[in-house]
Amino acid sequence: MPLELSRDQAKLRALQLRLKEAGARGLTRELNTSLRVVGAEIVEAEKHAAERLPASGKADTGLRGLIAGAVKSRISRSKTSPGVSVFVPRGVIPGWKNPAKDLNSRGWRHPVFGNKRVWVVERSDTGWFMRTARAFRPEARRKIEEAVNRVGRKLTGH
Repeated sequence: MPLELSRDQAKLRALQLRLKEAGARGLTRELNTSLRVVGAEIVEAEKHAAERLPASGKADTGLRGLIAGAVKSRISRSKTSPGVSVFVPRGVIPGWKNPAKDLNSRGWRHPVFGNKRVWVVERSDTGWFMRTARAFRPEARRKIEEAVNRVGRKLTGH
């Protein structure tokens, strides 16, 4: 869920630079911990959303569980996009380039029971990943802003 570059991100980036210049490792650690907590909350929501995806057929193939188990977050200190990203890495299922993207968008094709002469198109709940991320966006921004303000006050001694 990389958020667009906004004043919130500019404020976060400015604080990250000030912490680096000041050599304030403890405060940097505190800020990063706060960002990780926000990411973990979104990851849990995304995992829950993946597990609730509709399934067709009688057998559970484990696809939803694989996607749910692969959801990760990372914090970024880059100049252009500081913050928290939530994603599903590619290669979760060998031979399937990006299953999470396919589940989130257009669907995917596969052979029926391995028969390469008979293929079927599967569809899922389009937009489930971004819908969940957008629902958390206001709360994530609020928590990140609180962390930035708290660490910024500690850095300046106020």
